[in-house]
Amino acid sequence: PLELAPHLQKTLYEELEKVEKEEKYQFDYLFLFGDSYRMKDEEEEKKREQPKEKKGKKEKKNEKKQLSKVEFFKGDDEIYFKHCKHVFSFEVPSNNENDEHAKIGGDATIYRHVGILKFSEVPSILQEIKTLV
Repeated sequence: PLELAPHLQKTLYEELEKVEKEEKYQFDYLFLFGDSYRMKDEEEEKKREQPKEKKGKKEKKNEKKQLSKVEFFKGDDEIYFKHCKHVFSFEVPSNNENDEHAKIGGDATIYRHVGILKFSEVPSILQEIKTLV
């Protein structure tokens, strides 16, 4: 539950800090993985039917803006991905084995996201999540 997230994540962060000190590791960046969805609309379907073109620089820059158009399955993921230095998102195809589509009624597009987050930003993100809960 979102109410427990700040406490569990703070504990994980403290454990990683402890490992840094005791084991002489240095965590500069973290990889984040998350799932989201966006309800389908007619305009989106028309765009899908058109032939795909190679992404230009302008479209790649807009990938972060696309995150604002999706709903994350876990509320805190939205905050983490907002702070990521880089985010790669891709659509998860619908199939019979994938129950995520069924969870939200099947009329949605599911996305997976991979983000790179600076380790030093985690405390401020945890504080932001704590204030929202």
